[in-house]
Amino acid sequence: MSAAPCDLTHRAERLTRLYILALSAVACLSILGQALVQWSLQRQLSDSTVVNLAGRQRMLSQRLTKAALAAEVAGSQEQRAARRQEMAEVLTQWRAADAGLRRGDDRLGLPGRNSPAVVLALARIEPHFRDVATATESLLAGTGDRQAALQRLLEHEPQFLTAMDAIVNQYEDEARQRVAWLQNIERGLLLLTLAILACEGVLIFRPAVRRLRESAAALEESRRQLEVAKLEAESASDAKSRFLATISHELRNPLQAILASVELATPTAAGDQQREHFATISSAAKSLLVLLNDLLDLARIEAGQLAIVTAPLDPIGLTRRLVALVRPQALARGLSLEDCRPDRLPAGLASDEIRLQQVLLNLLTNALKFTPAGTVRVRLLDLPAASGAARLRWEVSDTGIGIAADQLQRIFDPFTQVAEPVWRKGGAGLGLAICKRLVALMSGEMGAESRLGAGSTFWFEIPLAKSPAGETGDPPAAYPQRSLHPLRVLVVDDDPVNRKLLAQLVTALGHQAVAACGGEVALLSFSESPFDAAILDWQMPDMNGGELARRIRALDRMLQRERTLLIALSAALEPSSDRATDFDGWLSKPVGQEQLSAVLRLAKKPADHRPDNANRWTPVLDRLGGRHDLLAALARTYCQGLPALLGELRAAAAQHRMADVARLAHLLAGQGSNFDAPALVSAARSLEEAALTNVLTPAVVGGLETKCQRLSAELDLWLAEPSLPD
Repeated sequence: MSAAPCDLTHRAERLTRLYILALSAVACLSILGQALVQWSLQRQLSDSTVVNLAGRQRMLSQRLTKAALAAEVAGSQEQRAARRQEMAEVLTQWRAADAGLRRGDDRLGLPGRNSPAVVLALARIEPHFRDVATATESLLAGTGDRQAALQRLLEHEPQFLTAMDAIVNQYEDEARQRVAWLQNIERGLLLLTLAILACEGVLIFRPAVRRLRESAAALEESRRQLEVAKLEAESASDAKSRFLATISHELRNPLQAILASVELATPTAAGDQQREHFATISSAAKSLLVLLNDLLDLARIEAGQLAIVTAPLDPIGLTRRLVALVRPQALARGLSLEDCRPDRLPAGLASDEIRLQQVLLNLLTNALKFTPAGTVRVRLLDLPAASGAARLRWEVSDTGIGIAADQLQRIFDPFTQVAEPVWRKGGAGLGLAICKRLVALMSGEMGAESRLGAGSTFWFEIPLAKSPAGETGDPPAAYPQRSLHPLRVLVVDDDPVNRKLLAQLVTALGHQAVAACGGEVALLSFSESPFDAAILDWQMPDMNGGELARRIRALDRMLQRERTLLIALSAALEPSSDRATDFDGWLSKPVGQEQLSAVLRLAKKPADHRPDNANRWTPVLDRLGGRHDLLAALARTYCQGLPALLGELRAAAAQHRMADVARLAHLLAGQGSNFDAPALVSAARSLEEAALTNVLTPAVVGGLETKCQRLSAELDLWLAEPSLPD
């Protein structure tokens, strides 16, 4: 790969040199052509002057003869003197012209460079010139025989004229020859220039065009290869996601069986030793579950599928709860656990509480794990905020084993552990890598300071936004804590072991469980008799949980039944699909009795428990002065207008009209507050914040829609009370 760029560079340099050489040759030929043209013009001018002067010499000799004859026949002395004066002037000019023709004259523009033929012709004319000049001088002097001098002049003058005609013709022939030679030179220069240009085209431009085409083809091939590589990478990423979903499902199913079996068997254990064995199995299974969750979190972060959900947050309360959560573990290890936090923070803060809890809890458990003795300290600091509502810093310090300086930066790399004692503590080295990436997703930063044998300090800083409408950060419970009542629950799972164990967990909670092995069997059971709740496995071969939920909702509407509580059972932390909006809640495998009990509290009570439903509205009626009619009017207005409002919300979300989404979410929050529905209000405000910050997801919209429909069902149930005044 490295030789190709070098070869292209060499070729480019060679073509550049050839191009410069060709341009230089063309420029030189052009200069030479211009010089020849100037020389030709100068020579033509000189030839013209010579030819004109030679013709003038002939004319002067004729004037000289004519003046001599006129002087001889002049009648008066004055006329004779005038003719003689003319003869003297013509003779002077004649001699000057002859000297110029022979030797050159700058004043007359005569070069004096005669060809051998002209020099020979001038030599031949010399005797005639001398005889004419001598005869003329004799006539001018008036001495000697005037008639003899005139006779000699008349004899030599025709011979002189004939010789001058020959000289003029010779000059003209030589001028024509020079013009022809110059024309040949010019043709040669033109042909040479054309040849150079042709060579330039053949040797330079054609290879350059070919190289350009080859480069364009190479670039196109590179682009195609990059596109193929991109598609392969995307395919590999999709394959990895599918593999993780599949392996998650396959791993969580046996974990579900192990944990559920242990949970069901522990109360019936015969003795302490058996209970200890059950505890060991449960601990090992939970460790596997933690590792599985870490792997899935890391994969979701790398794939960009893990979203940060901003919601109202109480940082002090969060820190206090997590410290209380790990305090028993610290006491059991004989460690001191200190909690240092400010008395107050700015009101109305917002962030992702779940992810903050995940990061802080990981740092706390690591500090406790690697501190054999001493103190673990948690500090919450309020830092100056460059932007946003606040910037907070959490620090977790310990007096544990510490980390060497050369290994400190490696601890944030995935699958990295840096010291031998750490290996013996277990773990896959994913926790800190996930924490650092979660903090980065929340626009924060994370770091560590440590010395080997002198403890460590792990810290992270994040900016916090302002929560909408000035909400407090008191977190709502995961599910409404209503008193449990016997329910008829349908359990749908294609795995027979999980199906059986989940049904046993439902029965152990005092409910009636009906098991179904797939979607078609579940729909048949629903068509025969209603259920208060249904737990649907998300991933099944014949019909997945999302499709089954959609068809159950259609059956509820067709048979005019109350809305069935639908719970998604997923191997992931939560279902990631638009169809998840048909569910009222979800459970992540493996499921324990505590989680199952909490989610089943969402189910409506059977008809014989309707007085409790009436008690649900007592605080609302108290605000309305006990006016059932006013509450009924508000309820009917809400229930009648909800479908259109939710339809408008879905359309606005699908078209990414964030301003409309925020407006509708704010409207639904106000409606929810009228009916004392804190979960609906919280979901609506979360959606409003998501729309305002342009981080909207289908799950946020679906969550609000579910809570709105749940409130509508509760109001419908209350409106159907026989004792309700008209």
